[in-house]
Amino acid sequence: MMDVAVVVLIFIGVMAVTSLVFGGWLVVNVFRGIGALLGLNSPRRPQPTFRPMMGGPAAGQGNYSGGAPVQCKVPGCRHLNPASARFCRHCGHAFPPAQSAAVRRVAMF
Repeated sequence: MMDVAVVVLIFIGVMAVTSLVFGGWLVVNVFRGIGALLGLNSPRRPQPTFRPMMGGPAAGQGNYSGGAPVQCKVPGCRHLNPASARFCRHCGHAFPPAQSAAVRRVAMF
C-alpha cells in the first residue's frame, strides 16, 4: 500500500513541475507576442558573424575557397555565407555561378 502512495506522489510531483515549466513558457511567449504586436521588440534577430567551422577543410582543400564571405542579396535575409556556397544557408536563395578563370599549372621541383 505504501508503494502505491509513493508512486502517486511522484506522479503528482512530476505533473506539477511539468505544468509549472509549461506555464512559464506560455507566459513568456504570450508577452513576446504582445510585444511584437506593439512593436516593442525587434522581429529580426541580429545576424551572426561568419566564422569558418572548426575542423573543416583548410584553405585550398576540398571545395572551400577560403575567400571572403558572400552576403545574400535577398532584402529580408542578408545572411553571410562562405565564398564557396552555391545557396544561402539561411533562406536557400541560389547564388550566381562563380566565374571560372584559366589557371596555369606549373611543376615545382
